Amino acid sequence: MTWRGRQKLLGIAIKGAFVAYWVLAASFLAGPAIRLVAAPGDITATSLFNLAFAATAWGLGFFGFFYSVLALYIWRDTKQIWSAVSRRQRQAMWQLQRIAKSTNSSANRLQRQMIFYLIYLVFGTAALALTADFRWMGLAFYAGGALVWARVRFSALPFILYLSTSDPHSGKFHGQLRELVRPLRAISLLDIEADSTADKRASPVFDCLRTEVDDDWWHAIKALMEMAAVIVFNADTNSAGVTREVRYAFERDFKYKTVFLTGGGSRLLRTEAEIAGQIPGCLVARTPILEGIVAEILDQRKPPSRDQTVWDFARAARSKTGGWSRPSTGSLGATFTRKTSLGIFSLNPYLAIMMMCPLTQRPVSTGFNSSYFEDWSGYPPKDAARFRCDACGQEHSFDNTDTWLERPSRHP
Repeated sequence: MTWRGRQKLLGIAIKGAFVAYWVLAASFLAGPAIRLVAAPGDITATSLFNLAFAATAWGLGFFGFFYSVLALYIWRDTKQIWSAVSRRQRQAMWQLQRIAKSTNSSANRLQRQMIFYLIYLVFGTAALALTADFRWMGLAFYAGGALVWARVRFSALPFILYLSTSDPHSGKFHGQLRELVRPLRAISLLDIEADSTADKRASPVFDCLRTEVDDDWWHAIKALMEMAAVIVFNADTNSAGVTREVRYAFERDFKYKTVFLTGGGSRLLRTEAEIAGQIPGCLVARTPILEGIVAEILDQRKPPSRDQTVWDFARAARSKTGGWSRPSTGSLGATFTRKTSLGIFSLNPYLAIMMMCPLTQRPVSTGFNSSYFEDWSGYPPKDAARFRCDACGQEHSFDNTDTWLERPSRHP
């Protein structure tokens, strides 16, 4: 059975357990509630308090059960990918969470909450031992479940490390990666707080470990690259930080678990000659291929290694899904293009560059996409200045003043 199939069955089982919990709670609470309704004259403050106390205990117990199941869910899937996770690695992840810029306020709030959870746990356990009233178990179970979940959640290793410049598209894509590998972690170091258009409620706060200090940032990069199962670079953007990260990945010989993700522009690989010179042998892929690699890794339940690289997982995914189109080779190495879409990933970050044919006055595609105008600096790149028009058959030149962008049509 595939990983996705197992996740669906596990999800059904978890929902069934939650339903069974509330059925059990209702059966315990139904008797006292029916007696109060049947004999309203016997209702006293004490009887109402006891019923409310019991209902609260069951409610708190459910949240404790919920947090415990989530912790077990994360721990189980993590163990399936990493057979052994050291105490040093867990401590390192916990420390990175604490120094992250985007989680400072959230992490501090969580730390304060954990103190209260610890107090609740001690108080509930002591009250249960002294009074033998099992209703106190709800408070103890709630606090204990929350503490266990927090510890497991924030010390879990990254399955995917996504490295890109901070922009709205990268933040959105990080969210998609998180959904793809949930309950495993997809971690980035994006500045999500700088994106005013992002939905803060859905932003990946606890999985974005951006730091404020350069030394902390580089420490985080090195630690995360070492621990991540897959490293994904957005090859369509470029910055000094991303360039330094790629060079470090090459220096540490992490090619075996590195994917350069592109929508067609590959700005990073076109503008950095030193990096482009080492690309042969690296996997440069579009988004659907990345999903196929992730699915294959999860199905096999083991991360890439020097003996079984991301290339091997890509080939295995190719054989299972009916094949890719013929690989094209060039300055970017081998680039795959998927014939059919897979799952939720059909995202193309770029739009088609369109212009009006000066002879026929018909809108035509230049054959290029908006990756050629990343900075819209007022002039076209040399390799995209001219194209042969489909409407009149002649060559036209274009720049960013006489063109517009359209979403490319999708073909089945």
